[in-house]
Amino acid sequence: MRTRIAPLLIVGLLALPAVATADPKAACEFVEISATSAKDPAVDPELKPLDKKLKNPPFSAWNVFHQLSRTEKQLEKLKPETIGLKSGKVTAIFLDLIGKSKVRLSLSIDDEAGKRTVDNTKVTVEAGDWVILGSSTANKAGHLTAVTCR
Repeated sequence: MRTRIAPLLIVGLLALPAVATADPKAACEFVEISATSAKDPAVDPELKPLDKKLKNPPFSAWNVFHQLSRTEKQLEKLKPETIGLKSGKVTAIFLDLIGKSKVRLSLSIDDEAGKRTVDNTKVTVEAGDWVILGSSTANKAGHLTAVTCR
């Protein structure tokens, strides 16, 4: 009788539906910004959600901010994604979801000549908040990339 039950048990287990565990995804927005200094401060209207952060150091070294590009990207866990910018590219890797509202990313930024300006920087983005990374150019202007995820 044991020999009859074992094959039935195996067939029964094979008939059970597989439980799919989908890796989480993060919907992120990448905003490329040029930063310069001028007599009269100016911030593009599209950058108003970032205005408070742009007024604090180290970004307060500049007072004119223009949006160069804006891209939304769905990131899969541990899969590198390249986001083209007007002046370079960002490579983003969604590392982990922390709780229900924080996304941990690894970001690298290359300028238009392909030179790495930000290398494998790990950041945690709270839902609804922004993280800004960037560098100064040869003429003391700034090239910034702001990231938010949900």
